[in-house]
Amino acid sequence: MLMLCGPEPPICRIAQALLKREVLNYDDVKQLIGTPKFGDKHVIDMVENVLPKEDIHLIFLPAVQHERLIPPETPTPTRPSPPKPKKLKVLTAIDQPQDPITCLSTVIHWWSSLPPANTFPASDRRIIFSNCWHSLFLFHIICQPGANLINGGSKKCFVKIKINISDCTNEKLRSIYKTIKNMNINVVEQWAITVVLIYRAEDGRLESKQDIIATQIGAMQILAENHAARVFQSGSNRCAQLLLIPLTIIQISEAEIRETFFKNQQDLEVVCRMAVH
Repeated sequence: MLMLCGPEPPICRIAQALLKREVLNYDDVKQLIGTPKFGDKHVIDMVENVLPKEDIHLIFLPAVQHERLIPPETPTPTRPSPPKPKKLKVLTAIDQPQDPITCLSTVIHWWSSLPPANTFPASDRRIIFSNCWHSLFLFHIICQPGANLINGGSKKCFVKIKINISDCTNEKLRSIYKTIKNMNINVVEQWAITVVLIYRAEDGRLESKQDIIATQIGAMQILAENHAARVFQSGSNRCAQLLLIPLTIIQISEAEIRETFFKNQQDLEVVCRMAVH
């Protein structure tokens, strides 16, 4: 730096002082390079050296308050917390006992709202469920946990049915119930059997006959696969009873179901039509 500056000009003296002290005030610069040619500069002293300490806050307080969005005296508004919702007791299907008519209507409405039924014309849906309502109802109450056709009544079902079957004298119903219960049908098998019972294409009024037949065949294939799995696990051919369940249920006529469960009901056809989704 000295080589560049020559015989130490004022700027070099300032540079050397900055390397030693890093910060220079006005008086330090005057000592290094002398008094300015045109007189001393007007210097404003620091506030702390001019005003008493107790008055310094009066200068900065208005600026600080101006920048604040909310005055310090005003508390920050808070939203009141919403009231906690009261716990409502929701009655489940088990808590709502249903008579046979309500149970039949519920089952038909549920199955008719599922595919492929909901893809068929409304007229076909009404025909299908008007023809199979008795088989669908019987298989439904047999498969529900706690249903008992022998000792009567139903303890805990998907729909708690208020049915008194203690005086049931139909030996065929008792035998079918006992056979199906002893097989411990799983959910997939229940679904396949129900589809086989519902989608029957014998009625000539059906418009979607080919689709209905294809649906029934698909369900029978699933039932056959479950039968093969049962045979593989148990090694017994007694599992073939699974394939006979649809035929066994169909043997029970509509008149027998009416006599056993709907003795005083005369408008079952209307109920079935109205329940279709």
